[in-house]
Amino acid sequence: MAASLRAGFCRLLRGCQTWTQAATSPTSQVLKFTGQSASVGRGVLSSFTARSFGSLSCVWKTNSFRLPAMVTASRWVPLQPFTPLVEQVRTKIRYSCARGKPKTVKSVPARFYRLHWGAWIRTRAGRSKRLWRKNPDRRYRLRQHVFCNKTQSKLLDRMVTRFWRRPKYYVDDPYEPYHKRQNFDMYYPQKSRPFYP
Repeated sequence: MAASLRAGFCRLLRGCQTWTQAATSPTSQVLKFTGQSASVGRGVLSSFTARSFGSLSCVWKTNSFRLPAMVTASRWVPLQPFTPLVEQVRTKIRYSCARGKPKTVKSVPARFYRLHWGAWIRTRAGRSKRLWRKNPDRRYRLRQHVFCNKTQSKLLDRMVTRFWRRPKYYVDDPYEPYHKRQNFDMYYPQKSRPFYP
């Protein structure tokens, strides 16, 4: 097996050298590549296949390998166009079928809570599972709430409608001290709302 791999690799390198010589030579000549003839001046290269391109890119260890092109008298014509990689972008994903209005993902208000200043908070995972095996310190930490980061908060804002992004006021709200981002009123005075009778 090692001998066959060595022979195939040598044959591949000879083909690369032949292709390089043919591409740099300005005159018309007839090449012998893997037992087949190809006329460079008239633009006929019949010995290259898709498997040859893949093997060449593996040997050269490069991502910017350009596929060979048909040689014509006036210009180079690429065999395949270059397709860039496109990353996925997750934007608003829920709209109603009847009127096309944005819809709220129901699991977001059930699992998260939005503060007035734009942050989302959530409970810890597994806060009510297997409590008999967890020590008291860990159970205390599980009863606490944690903040979502900036990326998660922006994603949750896109997954709900304007109704859930609007501030809501409740009687005896336990989250009332946390609806302000800071408590330095001396340095960050609160802007008074205009009063309209």
